[in-house]
Amino acid sequence: MATSGPTTWRALDDDALARIRRETPSHGATAHFNNGSASLAPAVVLDALSGWLERERAVGPHRALAEHADVLGDVHASIARLLEVPPDSIALAPSASAAWSTALGAALQSSRPVHVISAAAEYAANAACLQVAQRKGRLDLTVLPSEHDASLLASVKQALERVAPGALPIVSLPAVSAAHGTLVPLDGIGDLVHARDGLFILDASHLIGQRPFDVHASGADVLLFPPRKWLRGPRGMAAAHYSARALRQLDLPDGLDVHGAYWTADGMRVRDGAARFEPSEIHPGLKLAFRAAADYAQQIGLDRIAGTIAQVRGRIVTAIEAACGWLPREAIDADNSALITYALPAHLPGAEPLADALRAQNIQTAAVGLQHTPWDFGAPASRTLLRLTPHYYTSDEEIATLVAALTRYLHQHPA
Repeated sequence: MATSGPTTWRALDDDALARIRRETPSHGATAHFNNGSASLAPAVVLDALSGWLERERAVGPHRALAEHADVLGDVHASIARLLEVPPDSIALAPSASAAWSTALGAALQSSRPVHVISAAAEYAANAACLQVAQRKGRLDLTVLPSEHDASLLASVKQALERVAPGALPIVSLPAVSAAHGTLVPLDGIGDLVHARDGLFILDASHLIGQRPFDVHASGADVLLFPPRKWLRGPRGMAAAHYSARALRQLDLPDGLDVHGAYWTADGMRVRDGAARFEPSEIHPGLKLAFRAAADYAQQIGLDRIAGTIAQVRGRIVTAIEAACGWLPREAIDADNSALITYALPAHLPGAEPLADALRAQNIQTAAVGLQHTPWDFGAPASRTLLRLTPHYYTSDEEIATLVAALTRYLHQHPA
């Protein structure tokens, strides 16, 4: 799926991991297995944000902007270097969901009727946007039943063949589901969509920062992600990459403002590149923190991050199987992502009470279900899953703490 394979990854050594943990102020405060929601930021990211706030407090916002002009001007370039794309293809947004809805909104301005082909694992906010647009008659919608197996390519092909002639087909997929740690098989999807003169939107929220990824080879026309998950960056931010095809085909977004357009005596002019998709009011401190997170990941190396995550994931799966007899929904395979999901035994109260019990012991996990990927959990019998999302800095001590807590919980709730 446009990534290098696990056989090419080199894990970080013990000295590097010890240094990284020292550079993470909150490491050790909890056993953190909820990086899929928000990861622990390194000091350099926190310093970028707090440094801005301190300078704004000292000299005011306008002088602080002037003093930070050079580094603020490098934010898009830093993100572009991470993705190996042109800087003018990057647009910032307040969240990945906002970036996704901006792209969809621009597509809906097309003179062609729009037909979106989505997946059962579409994130809840994206699914809500699609359903609202469908109810208003702004698009036709097809939801594929599964995106985790080899039949995805054939399913997309069949769905594209059912799109009405003249319509604009948009395929929207997650690179990794929020509720399933298997990477979605994306190979060939972009080619199918482009052959129908359509657009491919890729929600890479659970991919960028975890492993190397070839954006160009994926065929994604719009690729979006937040830094708060796997890049260890700030909340309240996201980035979207727009391909040259997307920039040609997408119309102006509903929220066009003075960052994306300017006025002359002859009227309004739209800026080149992805700038038209970016709002003007994004906090400068968050921009600087995003830049610091992107640079930090590149300094460590995405291949080494991926290699270490694969090892950490393997140790967690093995330890939980030995202690609890549980196997994750995902296959035990080093090429899975860092998301590990468990369907709990029927005699246990459920994932939410377990996550609450672990949180009371300073162990951060997540219970995921209907509110995260509603089309994946639409069946009445569906149960919420326990999701563990470690990162490359997760320690063996944290794993031991988690496994001991799970063992105690099972003893308290016998079958």
